Amino acid sequence: TSKVGEGGLGVVYRAIDTLSGEVVAVKQVRGESRTLLEREFLAMVEFPEHPNIARVFDYGRLPGGRPYYTMEFIAGTDLRSYMAGRDIDALYPLLVQICEGLSFIHANGYIHGDIKPENLLVTGEGRGEARIKIIDFGLSYAVREGGRGLQGTPHYMAPELLRDEAPDLRVDLYALGVVLYEILTGRKPFPGEHAREILRQHLTVAPPPPHQVNPGVSEKLSGIVMKLLHKEPQARFPSAGALLEALGPIVPLRSHRSTSRGVLLNAPLIGREKELQHLLDLFESVGKGAATPQCVVIAGGEGVGKRRLLREFKYHVQIGGGTWFEVRCRIGSSFSSLAPLMEKLLRVAFAGGMRRQESDFPLLKQIWPTLPVGGSAAVVEEGLSPEAARIRRFSAVAVFLRSLIERGIVSTPLLLTLSDLHFADPDTLE
Repeated sequence: TSKVGEGGLGVVYRAIDTLSGEVVAVKQVRGESRTLLEREFLAMVEFPEHPNIARVFDYGRLPGGRPYYTMEFIAGTDLRSYMAGRDIDALYPLLVQICEGLSFIHANGYIHGDIKPENLLVTGEGRGEARIKIIDFGLSYAVREGGRGLQGTPHYMAPELLRDEAPDLRVDLYALGVVLYEILTGRKPFPGEHAREILRQHLTVAPPPPHQVNPGVSEKLSGIVMKLLHKEPQARFPSAGALLEALGPIVPLRSHRSTSRGVLLNAPLIGREKELQHLLDLFESVGKGAATPQCVVIAGGEGVGKRRLLREFKYHVQIGGGTWFEVRCRIGSSFSSLAPLMEKLLRVAFAGGMRRQESDFPLLKQIWPTLPVGGSAAVVEEGLSPEAARIRRFSAVAVFLRSLIERGIVSTPLLLTLSDLHFADPDTLE
């Protein structure tokens, strides 16, 4: 792992996910910021498929109880640094993407709450089209909540926040106006070293239009920025979509085309609340030490929301302290669907101190010859009927799973999830 970022609330590391092998970003928090981390994670899981929103993967806790979550690692630079020395034309396609990302966030009922250059990362430079990723949802909130008081970065806070008015999505548009002003002119519209001085200007000072500071900025673009910076939210654009429409005459058409693909709206979980509550009740019973393992089958036709329900359950489990492993079944030989799951569990076992030479590992290796464990796949089963040998191998899997719990290697409720079970072979099903 290596540290890649640090802020007032926490630290972000670059790391390798030992279960998937992927490079991820790991975000941890300091002190009493756990609620903020959980809130940020829950906000970000609402946007798993949008190309301009950073993806999150898993939520967990370190041995000492300190929470963290993993997310997409973005190898890029912030918008301010990216635009330094570049022509204004380079901003247009990125601005379109920011508008589309904000539209998506707002359409899902959220306000970002901390739009600033540091939270607008540009990736893909040198590999073709530059791509915006909106990050850091630690200060986000649902529109229905009506705000969380005075919070945010002083340079980018909308006046209505300072007047203690109920905010709406236009606080994000105001912040975007500050970002654009800064990039187009090379200076902040409301400069200052002290927060009180900066906040006073948000309420009382009208900055000079960008085209008066930088003659290279068109009056049309300058007017759009000034509309975003209006003190009254009613005088700003009503939405990011309306802003995008206003940009139409000055933004090259190719900029619009570059980001209109691949936007998948993530509908809220509707009509499956009863099923979700049943799953949560079972999870709670396991957490309280229920003696009998629970087995649940989620069945239904294609498109009825099975995967959406499972994803919602997963996030509740992880935030509740559970351990979640998931594999997707594929057509193959006996037990083939379980091989990826066993490999993940073995990585956890070895990290927890289990030796690679265990009495039951040869039996496991007979089932899955590629497992990274000691012993030979050729296990002598003389005198055993085929059915007895099969049961013996089943028992080896059960013993291995039980040992993870008994040795404290897995000390939280363990959930093993098999998706697309209709593809599984008979042995896996049994």
